[in-house]
Amino acid sequence: MSKESGTIMGGGLVGGAIGASIGGLIGATIWTIIGYSTGYEVGFIAWGLGALVGLGMAVGSGRTAGSSGGVIAVVIALAGIGLGKYAVIYTLVEKQGAALSARGVDPGDLVLQVANSIAEEREAGGKKVNWPTQRAAHERTQADFPADIWKEANKTWDDLGAERQNEILAEATSERDKAISTAKATLRAEAFPKSLSPFMILWVVLAGVSAFRLGSAD
Repeated sequence: MSKESGTIMGGGLVGGAIGASIGGLIGATIWTIIGYSTGYEVGFIAWGLGALVGLGMAVGSGRTAGSSGGVIAVVIALAGIGLGKYAVIYTLVEKQGAALSARGVDPGDLVLQVANSIAEEREAGGKKVNWPTQRAAHERTQADFPADIWKEANKTWDDLGAERQNEILAEATSERDKAISTAKATLRAEAFPKSLSPFMILWVVLAGVSAFRLGSAD
């Protein structure tokens, strides 16, 4: 009976796979923690993850896994790298989304919307609006509006009363949260393929080599 056949029957590869999986999870966790703490995806950690997977295979199999263990270690390392990359991207996007959500909706922004609506109604009705500046509507601040429009906007907002103002704030917050959720999903979908730079591919290759060499050692 060959050495590898005896290892498979004796369960060495099973123990090795468990050890390799533990190594992959440890590596992915470290990668995620560092990425979340620094705000960057540190690519070379993938190499370390591959080494941890290979060591896990060697230890779990009692260093008897052979080339089959090395191949399994490579597969687990690649899965761990994918998990680590996704976890880093996911946590960073969530961190940015949480920061945006924590800011809340400024009632002043709603007054700006009212002011823009008043200005648009005047211009649609053929009235001239003497703009102090020529900024796009979404870029305007109080200083960009004629004084009379800003005064009317504040009066319109005040006349709504506290109850209606709170309703509008709640609606605006809900819409903002939906927009943030959509933006997060888009960022996650776009960030993963964009993160596959030549250097990242190099780290993945080195991780695979390390996982195979360490995992197949006997």
